[in-house]
Amino acid sequence: MTTQDLDIDGTDRAGGFVLTGRHVLLMFVMFFGVVFGVNFYMLRVAVGTFSGVQTETPYKMGLAYNTRIAASRKQDELGWTVDARVIRGADGNASIVLQAADRSGAPLSGLAGRIRLERPADKRLDIEADLAATGTGRYGAELRGVAPGQWDVVVFLERGGEVVFESTSRIVVP
Repeated sequence: MTTQDLDIDGTDRAGGFVLTGRHVLLMFVMFFGVVFGVNFYMLRVAVGTFSGVQTETPYKMGLAYNTRIAASRKQDELGWTVDARVIRGADGNASIVLQAADRSGAPLSGLAGRIRLERPADKRLDIEADLAATGTGRYGAELRGVAPGQWDVVVFLERGGEVVFESTSRIVVP
């Protein structure tokens, strides 16, 4: 097409398409409209599905770091072992069964405690329950609403109101 095939207003006499500044502006606005729309949607989904909070009080936990190390060393000196199992009932609820033993393998009695199931991907789904003694060195708890998948089992055993044992392990709940 030559300049002699165009009218004075830039339209093609032969009826073909001519790209004008308005077309370019419209394509530019539509392109960035789609980009901003997709970004807004992705941001909304990301914020709605993950709270972003891993630790409620990171500063306080940092200050207590040396205390936690000392408690961990004291726990290691005890030589206790805790075996935790999750059993899924027919009603869909989960039962936690704990067997606690000292260094020599003798069952540990007279302890109180609690257990927390933490969802690694979403802390908002954490479930906590108190442990009840079910026998010599055996403790248990019933948990409702435990979805299948990976969970971190955090066990706290107390004696005289003081946490003497803390353990975290990853399990898969069927």
